[in-house]
Amino acid sequence: MKLTCYQKSRKEDTVIGTQFREIRNGMNRLLCKADDQTGVVETQGPHKASYVFTIPIGGTFTVTRDNIVSLVTRTATVFTVVDTTAA
Repeated sequence: MKLTCYQKSRKEDTVIGTQFREIRNGMNRLLCKADDQTGVVETQGPHKASYVFTIPIGGTFTVTRDNIVSLVTRTATVFTVVDTTAA
């Protein structure tokens, strides 16, 4: 399933029709890119694998970077992040 379409230009690819924004933790580390309206999330996994999935309103997922565990929650309007330190 293709979630974004790209228009090829000479300098760079331009994303059309998406409202992705960067979701970052308290240490300003990138967790994912997400569309607040549709709930579509794009994240990079190990070995540069890209994962795309949809989170329903009220849904959550976690991202662990070093010793920071970030709980990302989709509300009716935005994605929120709550960080905790891993034990």
